[in-house]
Amino acid sequence: MVKLGYAISKVIIEDLGKNEFIYRLSNPFWFQALGCALGFDWHSSGITTVLTGVFKEIFRDGNEFGIYIVGGKGREAINIPYYLDNMSETLNTAYINELKYLSRLVARTDNFLLQDGYDLYHQAIIFSEDRYWSIIQQGMNIDIKYARRYHWSNVNRIDSVVQEPHTGIVTQRIENNILNLVDRKSREAKKLILDIIADRRVHRDLDKLYSTLKIGLYQYLSVDKEYTAPSNAKILFMPPKINWSIVRRLYENRPTTIPEFLNVRGVNKEVVRGLALIASLIYGEEVEWRDTIKYTFTVGGKDGVPYPVDVKTYDKLINYLQETVYGADIDREEKRKALQRISRLKLI
Repeated sequence: MVKLGYAISKVIIEDLGKNEFIYRLSNPFWFQALGCALGFDWHSSGITTVLTGVFKEIFRDGNEFGIYIVGGKGREAINIPYYLDNMSETLNTAYINELKYLSRLVARTDNFLLQDGYDLYHQAIIFSEDRYWSIIQQGMNIDIKYARRYHWSNVNRIDSVVQEPHTGIVTQRIENNILNLVDRKSREAKKLILDIIADRRVHRDLDKLYSTLKIGLYQYLSVDKEYTAPSNAKILFMPPKINWSIVRRLYENRPTTIPEFLNVRGVNKEVVRGLALIASLIYGEEVEWRDTIKYTFTVGGKDGVPYPVDVKTYDKLINYLQETVYGADIDREEKRKALQRISRLKLI
C-alpha cells in the first residue's frame, strides 16, 4: 500500500501540486476512492486509520514533497501538539501554534457542537508550509459499533460562529435528534449562548429549566401509555448535572466568539447542551436537531438507498484512477495488479 500510495501521490503532486493533493484528501469521495485503489474495503472504518498510516510513511519528515502529517488513532491524536513542537526547526512558531489551535478547535467542534453520538478517537492533520491543511477525524458510536468520519480543509473558512465548516462527513447511517450547533439554523442560538455567558445568566436560567420543565420532560420520556411522546422527545433530555466550576470559568473568560468559547478549559458536552437548551426552550432561538451528514455513499447503492447508483460518476472515478495508475512510477507487475483491482469496479 505504501509503494502504490507513493506512486499515485507522486503523479498527482507533480501534475497538480502538493496543495491540491492536500485539498483532495479533504474530499470524502476522493479519500475513500484512493483507499479502495490501494486495496482496502470501501465499507470498513479501518480505511481511515490505515490510509493515514500509509501517508505518515510516505510523507515522513516532509519527504521530497514538502507535505507533513501528524496524528492518528488514540494516543497519536492526543500527542499532536508534542509532534508539532518537535517540528520547530522546519516550521515557524506562529504556524505551529496555529496548527495546535486548529487541532483543538476542530476536535471540540465535532465532539461538543455536533453531539451525534460518535466520540472521536482519531485525528490526523496533513499540511504544507504554505498553510494549506486538511484534517481528518473519526468517531465511534460504541453502542451500534459504527464509525463516522469528518473532513475539514483550510478552503472552508472557520468563522466566529463555526458554521457548516466541514468539507464532508461520511457515515453509514443518519442519526435522529442530534444536537447540531454547526448548522446555519443554529447561528442565532450560538450568539445567544455567548450573551447568556456574558450576562452571567446560566445559573438562573438552568434553575428555571430544571424546575419548570422537569415534570413535563418526564412525561414526554415516560413509558406510561397515558402520554404520547412527541417526535423530538429525546432532544429534551437535560444534562444530569452541570460542572459549575466550568461555568464560573466561562464567566471569567467572557468569550466573544464560539472558537473562544470552545477553547475555555473544561468546556464539555453537558455545558454546551445545557446552554443550547436554555437558548431554545427559554428564549425561543432555533436550534437544529437534524443530522448534518452530507455523504453516505459515494455513487449510490445498488438497492437504490440512499439513491440509485450514479453510473456517470462511477465511470468518471474509475477512469481517473486508471489514468493515475497508468502514469505512476511503479513496475509493470504492481501496475497490472492495481489495474486489475480497478477493473473489477466497472459496471456492466
